[in-house]
This record gives sequence, C-alpha cells and structure tokens, in this order.
Amino acid sequence: MSIRKLDRLHAQLSIESYQADGHECGMKGIAELRGRTLVYVQKDQHDQDDGNGLIVDLVGPELKIRYTPDSHFTSENPFCAVNADLQVIAFKKSEREAAAGRTCGAAPSESPRQ
Repeated sequence: MSIRKLDRLHAQLSIESYQADGHECGMKGIAELRGRTLVYVQKDQHDQDDGNGLIVDLVGPELKIRYTPDSHFTSENPFCAVNADLQVIAFKKSEREAAAGRTCGAAPSESPRQ
C-alpha cells in the first residue's frame, strides 16, 4: 500500500495485494480524509467496481482496510480476483518504509528507514 499526500484533505492511494494461490487485489485513486480515515470510492472507471469503496482506518498501531458499507459484492470482492479480499489486510505503522528517500516523519533521534 502506498499513500501520498496531495493536500490537507486528499491522498493518492494505491494498493496491490498478492494472496494465496496467485489471487490478487488492486486499486489506485484519490482518497479523501474524513476524520481519522481515508475513504476511496471508485467512479467513472466503467467497470464492475464503480460505486465500490475502501476505508483505511488511520487510528491505532495498524492501517486497517475495510470496504465501505455501500460496496456491492458479486462472486468477487471489490477490486479483487476470485478468492482474494482486501478487508483482511492490515499494515503495521511501525514497519512502514519511506518512499523516494523520505523519512516518514521519523523523530530526529530516530534513523530513517530506507
């Protein structure tokens, strides 16, 4: 998962997940900051995922992903191939890595992870 701040209320959100038996999920788009969550809802892509969305919970030690309550499910979960699911994914904040040499806001006493 990659999150790149665009302005104080928007971020470029990109998720790629390769799961058991080669099943995968993926999405890329602009998410909106709503309180302590990032919310992405796909629109205008003209495929089965239009109207579906993801919420990234920013509170706590992990970034947790879940589907928006109004997402519709078919034989596949939104943004995923058969037998794959984004809702089971979480990323530990303590293990985040910087992109393009950035330090992810490490305190001056910490050495940034590259």
